[in-house]
Amino acid sequence: MMPEGPEVRTLVDQLQGGVGRRLLDVKFVSGRYVRNGKPGGFREFAATMLPLDLQKDDDSPSVDLIRSWEAKGKFLYIVLDDGSKETRGKDKKEGDFQRSIWITLGMTGKFVNEQIHAQDDTHGRWYLEVMDVKSKKQSKIHYHDIRNFGTLKFCLSKTELQDKLASLGPDILDPNVTTEDVFVQIASQKNPSMNICKFLMNQANLCGIGNYILAEGLYRANIDPFASLGEMSNTQSRALFRELQSTALESYEAQGMTRQKGGVYANVDGSKGKFEMQLQCYGRQLCARRGDPVIQETAGPHGRTIWYTKAQLFMPLEERFPPAARQRATPKRKATNGPSSGKHSDNGWDVYARAESDSARLGILLSGLTEPSWRDVLTKEMQKDKYSTLVNFLADELANKETICPPHDYVFSALNLCPLDHVKVVVVGQDPYHGKGQAHGLAFSVQKGIPPPPSLKNILKEATEDVGIGPPMHGNLEHWACQGVLLLNNVLTVRQGSANSHKGKAGWEILTGALIDHLNTEKEGLVFLLFGNAAHSKADAVNETRHTLIKTSHPSPLGATKTASPFLGSKCFSRCNQLLEQQGLDRIDWNYQVVQTLRRSFQLSWPTRILNGSLDQDSHFAFPVHTSNHPSFTRAPQLNLLQSTDGLAMMNRNTTATSAAASRKRGKMSMATMVLLMVSNGVSFFLGAFLALNAFAGHCPSSSQSGVMSVQTGALRSLQKKEESEKCTNESVFPEEIQRFASGMAHMKKEDFTNTFDLGVPLDQPKKGAEDVLILYNKKGAMPKRLQSSSPTSMELLKTDEAVERCDYMNVILTNYDPGRAQCVVIVPQYESYHIQKYMRVPLSGHRELNSKYPLEPVSRGHQANGREQFLPPKAVDTQKNWDMLRTYLASIDDVLKELRPIVDKISIKNTVVVMVCNHGQSELLLNFACSAKSRNLDISNVLVFATDQETKELAESVGLTAYFDERNFGEIPMEAAGRYGDRKFVAMMMAKVICVQVVGLLGVDILFQDVDIVWFKSPLSFFHDEQSPIYSFDAYFQDDGAHSVRYAPWSSNSGFYYLRHNDRTQYFLNSLLMQGDLILKTDSHQQALVAVLSEHANLYGLRVKVLSRDEDEFPGGYHFHQKTGKYMRAYFKGHNKPYLMHMSWTKNKDNKLLFFKQMGEWYLNEQCVNRKPGEIDISKGSDFVSTCCSKTALFSCHYRDKPSIKSCKDSPP
Repeated sequence: MMPEGPEVRTLVDQLQGGVGRRLLDVKFVSGRYVRNGKPGGFREFAATMLPLDLQKDDDSPSVDLIRSWEAKGKFLYIVLDDGSKETRGKDKKEGDFQRSIWITLGMTGKFVNEQIHAQDDTHGRWYLEVMDVKSKKQSKIHYHDIRNFGTLKFCLSKTELQDKLASLGPDILDPNVTTEDVFVQIASQKNPSMNICKFLMNQANLCGIGNYILAEGLYRANIDPFASLGEMSNTQSRALFRELQSTALESYEAQGMTRQKGGVYANVDGSKGKFEMQLQCYGRQLCARRGDPVIQETAGPHGRTIWYTKAQLFMPLEERFPPAARQRATPKRKATNGPSSGKHSDNGWDVYARAESDSARLGILLSGLTEPSWRDVLTKEMQKDKYSTLVNFLADELANKETICPPHDYVFSALNLCPLDHVKVVVVGQDPYHGKGQAHGLAFSVQKGIPPPPSLKNILKEATEDVGIGPPMHGNLEHWACQGVLLLNNVLTVRQGSANSHKGKAGWEILTGALIDHLNTEKEGLVFLLFGNAAHSKADAVNETRHTLIKTSHPSPLGATKTASPFLGSKCFSRCNQLLEQQGLDRIDWNYQVVQTLRRSFQLSWPTRILNGSLDQDSHFAFPVHTSNHPSFTRAPQLNLLQSTDGLAMMNRNTTATSAAASRKRGKMSMATMVLLMVSNGVSFFLGAFLALNAFAGHCPSSSQSGVMSVQTGALRSLQKKEESEKCTNESVFPEEIQRFASGMAHMKKEDFTNTFDLGVPLDQPKKGAEDVLILYNKKGAMPKRLQSSSPTSMELLKTDEAVERCDYMNVILTNYDPGRAQCVVIVPQYESYHIQKYMRVPLSGHRELNSKYPLEPVSRGHQANGREQFLPPKAVDTQKNWDMLRTYLASIDDVLKELRPIVDKISIKNTVVVMVCNHGQSELLLNFACSAKSRNLDISNVLVFATDQETKELAESVGLTAYFDERNFGEIPMEAAGRYGDRKFVAMMMAKVICVQVVGLLGVDILFQDVDIVWFKSPLSFFHDEQSPIYSFDAYFQDDGAHSVRYAPWSSNSGFYYLRHNDRTQYFLNSLLMQGDLILKTDSHQQALVAVLSEHANLYGLRVKVLSRDEDEFPGGYHFHQKTGKYMRAYFKGHNKPYLMHMSWTKNKDNKLLFFKQMGEWYLNEQCVNRKPGEIDISKGSDFVSTCCSKTALFSCHYRDKPSIKSCKDSPP
C-alpha cells in the first residue's frame, strides 16, 4: 500500500522532534544510491555543510540546523538554515539560496527510529545523522524502503522549491485552502470527458489523494468510478469533495492506515496506523453502509486497482463499455463477496464451503487468526477431536445456503486486535449481532456507519454516565481492544437474521471456554466484565484469587435495569479502572473516539443585532470555554492538536471558510452568520457553521421541481442535464415546506439558547398575531439541503447525521414569516427524542399580552388554532369534573387491577398487550378490525378491548377478542357514536382512553394503544419487538399526527396509535396525563392534552419519544387516509409500498370512516352485523358468529378517492 497524504503528514508530525537539530551527515547504505551514484544535487549540497569539530569551533552547533520538516500531499521536504558564509561561497545567487532536501516515499518508503532499525535493518537505504545542539547527543533517522521506489533530491534554490510546490495541486489535508469552491473550479477547467479517478489521482490537480482515499471518497459520496467529470452535477462534485476530505482527515487523525494483509506503512516507532478500522469500502468484502458485495477491479479506469459497489454505478458497465471494447480490454474484476443473487451470501466463507476435509476447513478457519500469540494457542487447542462438530456445523450451514456472520476474516478480530500479552480486561458477550453488516468480530461493537444496536447504546450510555466519555459518534469499539480489552463473545458466529442460532450447536462455547481457561492460568490480575447469564457461565473457570469478576445483567434493554445487579448504574467501567490502578496498570481510556481537530486557533463570531434584517459584522459574542480539567491532547511527538486555555475559544478570520465568507461581506449583512461551538466534557471544538439565508418564497424552484437528486438517494445517470437550480442565485437550502419563512439557521446548545439568544433574535412587533414558536422536525427530509455554488455564500451546513447526534443541541432558525410578524423557530430533528419547546415574550404573570419588552421565555405550547392568543387554561369547573372522575377511578382501582391481572397475564405476548377502547356506536369499526386481521391470519390474541357497555363487550368476545367492561368507571358513557369531534360523547370516550391505558400500565406490561378505526396489513408488534432496530430502545412511539398547523407543523403525535415500553418514565407520563384530564375537558381533545404532557416529559423528565413518520425508512405505513394529495394511498394501491396499517384518522365522522374503508377495499364486515347488538344478529346461516359476520375477502374493491362515495364503485386503477 502506497503511503498517501495522511501517512506522509503523520510521519512529518512525528519527525518534528528533529526540527532544531543539527544535520551532521547523510549516509547511504544500500539501494540505487549505492549502486548508481548519489542523488541529484548531493555533492553541491554537501559542500555547504560545515564539518563538526566541537573542539575547534564553538559556534559550529549553531549552523546546518533543520528549520522545518514539511509536507504537501505525498511530497516531503526538509528546509535547513543557510549555513555559514564560508561554506556557502560567493557564487550562489543572492536572495535565492535555500537548502532543502526533497523526499518521496514511493510504494513502500517509511522512516523508522534507531530501535526499530536495530530490530530489522534489511531494507535500510539511507539515514540522517543529527545532533541535539544543547546536549550534543547524536542520533539517526533511518529511511527504509522494500521496493526501493522512493526518491531523494538535494536543492539549493528557493525558487526551485517554490516551483516544485506550485506544481502540486491544493493539499486535501488543508481545509483552509482546499475548499469545495476550489475543487469545483479546478474540475471545471479540465476536459469534461476526463475520468474522475484519473483526475483525482493526478497530484497536480489535488495532492495527497491515493488509492484508498479515492475508493473511500467515491463510495461514501456514491459516485461511479468509471464516470467522467462531466457526468457529475455540481451537487455531486461538492459531495465527492467533502467525502474525500473527510476521509483524509479521519485517516490523518487515526495516524494513517496499515492494512492487516500486506500493509507496509508504519509510524516512526513501528506502530501501525488505525484508519483501516474505519474503512467502509476499500479492501473490504462487504461495504459498511448496506452490506453489499465490494467489487475489486485490478485494472481500474486510472490503471490501478479500484474498489466499488454496484450501487455506485451511474449506468451498467455493459452500457458504458460496448462489448467489442470490453473484449479488447476487459479488466480483471473480482466481487470479493461472491455471488450477488440468492439467499446465500458467502461473506468471505466461499473457500471454507468448498473445502473437502475437516483438516482443510480447520486450516481455513484459522487463517483469519493472524495474531501470533493467540494463533499458537488456538492451533494447539483446535487439533483436538472435540472441535470436529464446530467445523462440520459451519460447513452444513453454508451447504444450506445460510449466510454466516461475521465475515470469515472477522471471526477472530477480538484476538487479532488484542494480543495475549496485552490483555488486561476481558469483556464477555453472548453472540454476534445477526443483522446484515453489523457483526465484525468484537463483542457488542459495530463498524462505523452502522447504527449502534440497543445493547451497545446502553453500554455507551453507562460509559457516558460512569466515566464521562464524549458524545457517541459511532459504535466501533476497536480503540478499547487496542488498549488490552478483549471483547470476546461466548459464541463467535451466528446465522444472519437469526439470533442465538449457533448457540449450543456449533461448539464455540467449548473453544471460548478454553480461551478463558488459558487466560486464567497464564495471566494474573485480569478484570473480567461479565454481562448477562451467558457470560456469567464463564465465571466458574476464573480463579477469583488471581483475577477479579464484575458481573451485571445484560446491557440489552430487556435486562439492563433488571436483576439484583443491573448493568445500567453498575459503574463497571470506573470500577474496572480502579482495579487496574491498584495493580499498577494503566487505566483504560473508555473514550473510544478521538476528537477530530487540527492545529488551529478559533474565534467565534456571533451576531448581536439582526433587527430589521441588518447585522453589524464587527460585533462578536463568545461562549466561555472551560478546559482546566482537560490537558491539551497530543497525538504525536511535537504535535499539539488542541491548544485552548480557560476563557474563550477563538477562530482566526483568515483561516476558515466561515471567516473568509464573512470578510467578503463587510458592514451590514442581510443574513445572520452563526457558527457552532460544541462543548463536550469541557473540551471545546469547532464542528461547522450555519448561516442565515434568503427566505423569499418563489424565487427558486424546489429540489423536486428542478430534478436535482441528492447523492445519498442514488447515482444520477451519466447524461443527466444540469437543471435550473444551478441558475438560481438565491436558492434556499431549506425544504419546500419551510423555505417560505426560513431566513437563517444556527446550531447551538440548548442552555445557550435560553440564556443568550435574545442577543441574536429580532424582537416581535407588539401586535396581536406575532409569536415565537418552537416546532419539531424529526424527519430527515425536512433538514436543510447542502449549499449550492449559486448560494449567496460558500459556507457549508453540517451533515444531517452531524446535526442530530446530540439531544442537548438544537437547530435554531431565524424567520420572517410575513411583514410585521417575526418568529423564532427551533428545529429539533434528533433521532433520539421528541424534544418540543416553545418560547414566547410574555409577562411572568401569565397574562396573554404580547410585547417586545418582555424577555424570551420557555412556555408551554398553545392548544388552539392560533396558539397563545386563544388558549385559556382549564377553569375550576373543569378541574372539579376531573376530580370527580378521579375519585371514582381511585375508589375502584384496586378491584380493577385485581380483575385485570389474570386477563393480562393470560393474553400478553412478549409482555405486550394491545389496548382498544370502544362503545357500541363504534362497534362496526372494531368488528372490521378483527375481521380484517383474521382474513390475513394475523395474531390478535393479545388485544384487550375496554368496552364501555355490555353490548360491545359481547360483540368483541363473539369475534374472538378479549374484552373487559368496568361499569363503575364507564357505566355512564353513552352508547351512541360521537356526532362530531369534541362533543360530549367524544370527550367521554377520550377520558376513558386515558384511564384504560394508565391502568394497564400499572400491571407492568408494554402497551400498544390504538383506536378502532385501524386495519392491520401486518402486525405492527413485529416492528416494536425488533431488538436490532436502531430505534428499539425508545420509551414511546407515536404515529405522526398528519394534521400540521402552526401548533404542530410539520410533525406532531397522534393520540390514536402509540406504543409504550413499561418503565418508570412512561408510567409517570401516563400518571401525569391522567391528572390533566381537566385539559381534555377544557379543549374537548385528548390529542391536545397528550401532546402538551408529552412535550413536558420529553424536555424535562427524560422521556425518549420517537414520532413515526410515513417514510418507509422510519415506519413503513401508519398512513392517514385523509391526505388530500393521495400520495401515500396511491403508492399503496399501486403496490409501491407495504405499510403495517391504515389509520382512518382525521375523518369527519364514523359514517365517513366506513365509506372510506369500503372505497379502499378494506371492509370485511357483512351487512347483517352492521349497527347491530349481539341479540339482533341472526347466526342461523353460519356455523358461528365469526363466519356470519366476517368475510374472508374484502367486500368492496375500489379505487382511491378524496371524498367518500355513498355508491358502490367499479374496480378501477388508482
